[in-house]
Amino acid sequence: MSYKVLALKWRPQKFSDLVGQKSIQKVLTQALKNERLPQALIFNGPRGTGKTSTARILAKNLRCPQAKNFEACGVCPECTDIADGRSLNVLEIDGASNNGVESVRELRESIKFQASSGKHKVYIIDEVHMLSGSAFNALLKTLEEPPEHITFILATTEIHKIPKTILSRCHRFDFSRINLNEIVEALKKITLAESYKADESALWTLARLGEGSMRDSLSLLDQALTFSEDNTLTSELLQECLGLMDRKDLLQLFENVLNNKADEVISQLEHILSFGISIKNLMKDFLEEIKFLILIKNKTPTQYIPLPSFEVEHLQKMAPEYELADLHMIFDMGLKVLENLAQLPGEERLVLEMGFLKLCHFNRIEKVIDYAASQTQTSATSSAQAPKALTPKMKPAPAAELPKPAPEAPAPNLGDDTAPQWEELIDRIGRINPKMGAELKSSAYVWDWERRHLSLSSPNAESFLVESLNSEKFQKALQNYLKTFTGEVFSLEIKTQLQSLSPIDKKKQNDQKSFEELKKKVKNHPQVLEVEKHFDIEIKSIDALSP
Repeated sequence: MSYKVLALKWRPQKFSDLVGQKSIQKVLTQALKNERLPQALIFNGPRGTGKTSTARILAKNLRCPQAKNFEACGVCPECTDIADGRSLNVLEIDGASNNGVESVRELRESIKFQASSGKHKVYIIDEVHMLSGSAFNALLKTLEEPPEHITFILATTEIHKIPKTILSRCHRFDFSRINLNEIVEALKKITLAESYKADESALWTLARLGEGSMRDSLSLLDQALTFSEDNTLTSELLQECLGLMDRKDLLQLFENVLNNKADEVISQLEHILSFGISIKNLMKDFLEEIKFLILIKNKTPTQYIPLPSFEVEHLQKMAPEYELADLHMIFDMGLKVLENLAQLPGEERLVLEMGFLKLCHFNRIEKVIDYAASQTQTSATSSAQAPKALTPKMKPAPAAELPKPAPEAPAPNLGDDTAPQWEELIDRIGRINPKMGAELKSSAYVWDWERRHLSLSSPNAESFLVESLNSEKFQKALQNYLKTFTGEVFSLEIKTQLQSLSPIDKKKQNDQKSFEELKKKVKNHPQVLEVEKHFDIEIKSIDALSP
């Protein structure tokens, strides 16, 4: 007798055998009992979640002559024929190999005939999304008004490929990925029934690898049991059979990173990769472990954490030692490593090792960030007497030579006590109009944000500068720039005679100059530069914090 794989041997034969999909089971059972089952149904969901099995069970419940409350007996000839796929009244059609319009026309002809026995005739079309456009068109009328004895059950993994005209004629049922806890419980029952012993951690590994698919998990279990010599399934056996990483090694690597043990991390990576583990899968598992620790820190109930009990307990012991901010930082840095792996094919080992070395220094990077924040706080304190016009909030520079104001555009929410820096406005204007930028830098100014007023003068009374400031074209262009960058309309005053700045204005200028020098010092500080290098970022602006 030929061997029957576990996925077929343990295929569900009744609704109570299905793993997961409780809501769908309940709806279909109630529809049968209340005689409200639609004649056209479409089952959508990932592979291995029970779509075709549910269709067969539903067909048996409709056709079994010994059914009680529409629950098939499972042992009569009708039930066994449907289970084995040889029933003349339950036809399974593969949409991938019968996707032409001729196949659908033949189906339309065959549905005219009554069932050879019983009242119901069921058509199950698997992978229905593979039908051609003309085949779907040929099926439309049949789905909308099928004969009373016909029930259509369509199954697909790609619902977006089904025409809306087909979807509108069917009752849709969405199958979700099966919860890992339920898969583990099912695997336990199957291994016991097959007279095998299995570690809980090994079953969890199989469930995780199955990614919510019962069929995939059973196929992996089948492969592992075939490899076993003493009817025992362990994590070590899975590592050898499937080329997997020991979860204990992953936990040890995780702890070494969190404790900044760079030398041990490199040694651990060498050990793990010697088993032929995929570098990308290693990085994904590492990120997943961070996620689980964050969930535990957030006091997520353990039933929502798909890990074996020993691993959950281990993470629960680790959780109090680390801050959420640290874990989120490591996760973000790990994502960057994963992105670099995709960008540098052929250099994965180099990227991985350098990425983990960087992860081991996250505490040092955090201290650099704290230092930069303290420096900014110091600058704010030293500038306590300076005007509050030190926090720029400006729109992006326009591309046109002379920007035209957009009167309907909403002004930025700057608040009454927050003003853009005049010096930075000049810089932005200078990028678009260098001549005007140079002229504005040579001018003295009084910048009154509260009254939306700007006063310009030539402190040295240069004739060329006086002429430019008095130019109608210059003034109109400047007001347009101000409107574009601040969202506000400014009144403009030009004073062509020699002007001396008041003590208050001089203090403003001195404070502004001091703050600009302080910003440069902070930005060029070696530790701030190190932050930019580690995170591969660029600091765009440095603002003063409110005292």
